[in-house]
Formats: sequence, C-alpha cells, structure tokens
Amino acid sequence: MLLLARGKEHARLPEPHASNSVEQLLTYGKVLAARSAYEQALPYIQCATQATPNSWQAWAYLGWLDNLLGRHAEALDALGYALNLGGREPWLWAEQAAALHRLNHEADAFAAYERALAANPNFAPAWNGIGNAHADRQRHGEALTSYERALSLDPTLTIAWYNKGLMLYELKRYDEALTAFDRALALNPTDAAAWNHMGNALTNLGRCDEALNAYQQALTLKPGYAFAWNGAGAALLTLGRAAEALDAYTQAVTLAPNYTLAWNGKGAAHYELQQYGEALAAYEQALALNPDYANAWRNKAATLRALGREEEAIDAYDRTLALDFTYFPALTGKGAALYALHRYDEALEVYLRAEALAPRDTSVLKNQATVLRALGRNDEILDLYDRILTLDPQDGEIWYKKANALVQLQQFDEALAAYQEAQKYRPDDARVHYNCGAVLYRLKRYEESLAAFERTLSLDPTLTPAWSFVALALHALGREDEARQAEARAGRAG
Repeated sequence: MLLLARGKEHARLPEPHASNSVEQLLTYGKVLAARSAYEQALPYIQCATQATPNSWQAWAYLGWLDNLLGRHAEALDALGYALNLGGREPWLWAEQAAALHRLNHEADAFAAYERALAANPNFAPAWNGIGNAHADRQRHGEALTSYERALSLDPTLTIAWYNKGLMLYELKRYDEALTAFDRALALNPTDAAAWNHMGNALTNLGRCDEALNAYQQALTLKPGYAFAWNGAGAALLTLGRAAEALDAYTQAVTLAPNYTLAWNGKGAAHYELQQYGEALAAYEQALALNPDYANAWRNKAATLRALGREEEAIDAYDRTLALDFTYFPALTGKGAALYALHRYDEALEVYLRAEALAPRDTSVLKNQATVLRALGRNDEILDLYDRILTLDPQDGEIWYKKANALVQLQQFDEALAAYQEAQKYRPDDARVHYNCGAVLYRLKRYEESLAAFERTLSLDPTLTPAWSFVALALHALGREDEARQAEARAGRAG
C-alpha cells in the first residue's frame, strides 16, 4: 500500500488493479506524478491502459509520464496509440513533439508542434516547447521569441518564465533573467531549480549575499540538490568564507561524484585555505572526469606554483593553452612561472602574447617591465612605463619606477618630474620622498632636498640613510651645527 503525504496526514492509495475505474487509476497516477513520484505513478497509468485499451486518455497520460521519465521512445508509442484512438487535444501533439525533440528528430518535432498550434493557435505550451527545441540547438534569439510568445498567450505558464530565465542567463542578460525567475517563483515558490538559477544570476551580478539566500531556499526544498550546493560554494568563496565554501563543495561532490565543476570549486576552496595538496588532488579529480577542462588545468598550474613546482606548473599552463590559446590568466601565470625560473626571454614572449589579447591591461605591461629590468634593457622599460601612464596616469608606483629608471640613465631633471608626480599619488610613501630628496640634492636644490628628507623621516623614522643626506644638505646650506647633529643621528643609527 502506497502512502501519499497530505500535510501531517497520509492518505492510503489502493494498489493499482484492473477493477479500479480508468478515472480512478488516472487520478491516482496524476496525483503521484504531481508529487514527482513518477516511478510510483507508472503502474497506475499502465493499469489504466490495460483495463481500457481503447481509452485514448489512458494512452495519452502514459505517453506524458514516459516523457517525464525520459522514456521518449516509449512515449512516442503511447502517444501514437492515443492519436490513433481519436485523441486530438493540442497537448497530445505537444507531448509527441517533445518526445521527437528529445530523440533528435527535429523536423518531425516542429511538425508536431505545428499540429498542436493548428488545433489551438493560442496553446502556450506548444510555443514553450518550440522554444526548448530552439534552445537545445543554440538558437537563442528564436528560443527567446518563442518563450515570449507563450507568455503573451498565458502569463501564468510557470515553465515558460523559467525557460525564459534560462535563456536570458545564457545570453548573460542577468538582470532580465532575474526578473524572469522572480515571475516563475511568484507562480510556484516551491520550484527548487528556479531558486538555484536565481542564485546563479545573482552571483553573476555580484550580489552574493542574496545569491546565498536563493541557494539556501533551493536546498530547503531539495536538500540533495548538488547544483545548489555547488552554487552556494561559489557564493561563499566569493564572500571570502572559504571554510564554509569547502563544506558546500564537499556536499556537492558527495551527492554527485562526477560533478566536474564542483571538484574544481572544491580545489579553489582548498587553495584559498592554503591547503595546496588537497587543492591539487581536487583539480586532478576534475581533470580525471574531464581532461579538456581548461579552467581546472589553469587552477592546477597555479597550485603547483604555490607548491614551488614551477616546471610542472608550466606544463599545466601549456595544457590549458592547448585547449584555449586565448586563456589570459594561463598566459600571465605561465609568464610568472618562467620568470621565477629566470627564463626571462621566454617569459617576455608569453607576456607579449598576453598583451595582444588585452592591450589595455596595465598588469601585463608591468610584468613586461619587470622582465626587461631583469634583462638589463632599461631603455625599453621607459617606453613601457609611458604606455602604462597613458592608460593610468594616476599610478604612483609606475611614476616612482619611471623616475628610478631615469636616474639610472642619469636624466635627473626628468627623474625629478617623475618623482614629483609619484608624490601626488603616493604622498605617504617614504621611498618616494627619499629618492626625490636624493635627486634634489644631486641638482643642488638643497632646501627642497632637506624638506624631502624631513618628510621621509616623519613617515619612516627607520629609514636612517636619510639622516646622512640631511647632514649633507645642511652642510651645503652652511648650517653646520645642525649638520653635525644630523651626522650624530646618522652615526647612532648606523
């Protein structure tokens, strides 16, 4: 005897038997199906077809249930019986079309949807089905148009709002996707999948606290929902809650051991917790499941770098780039690994490739400058610094480094101008004031030099070489008593 929950009570359903009327059997089957108990519903619907084999309704509901169970070939057979027995309801054609679509009979599926619409031009579920057929073939515009047509005919068609949300999400129109999922949930607040996808949209909008709430709603409704555990892990990781993210990803892979994305996320959580061995194991599990997963190769490479295994990291970056030669983080990571191994020419070549992908990314130009400095190519560094400052004229660190490079070239007036720009954007950086003071002293601008060194020492009293310059500037200004005091300070510091 099966039990059907009704709040805190349970209504007993009789076992399926041919002595039951077809109406009873279909009712019991539909009630169970409404509870997503499809396997339990199946014997009731099958019994209905055996009890009254000439009932097109019984065969139609069997086809509908077979579709829900993913038994699309069996669904086609049952729906064919229903149509042969005189069934002409538009939903019959739509169910037949859905089965044909799942069996990749695209032309026949669209023809069946056309029959459904011929029977009832305002049958919204048929337009929803047409949208699904377009969506599975990546025809996003046609899919979205079909979902919108369905909703114009029936604004209460929950599944069409949900599918529209999925399509807008695929198109990266996250705000609009969120609106669609909101509408779906207003109609059916117990739809765990809609809560999950709402969480995904919110995550992509950077609203991770709200996303986490959405995932929690999904998990309240469906605790074994691996996709929602994975989404919660991603939101928690973004929020800097790595330990909780690890717990969520662990739940996801426990529920779905072949869930590649969750293994990759688990690796990321371990990495944030500096558990590099565990991170590496998680990434390797992801790659065992999908050897062509570029992001997992890149993450594995970063973890190998954290473990000091630079050569292996370069191999992993190469695997990433073989899968996607435009993968920018893999290029910059490989460049850093090559630099760490003092393979400067190769590092420079990789950074040039990265620049070609992102010519306005100043971090790549800074990395090139670091390599050129290691190669002793200081004349080329100045050009890079100028390009960076064209893109970001308020980068005080680059003004400082440009000034240092100009000092190396003994271009002191130009160096002073660069240090003064650096002072604007890094007014509390003792190094900038110290080096500016040294150039001012070199240019015999002693009062200004003295002021720069005094500013240096006010910011960092431990920068004791500044006292020696203070003494020199004071001597040059003829302030001998003060100069001797500064020399004493320098001596005590030394």
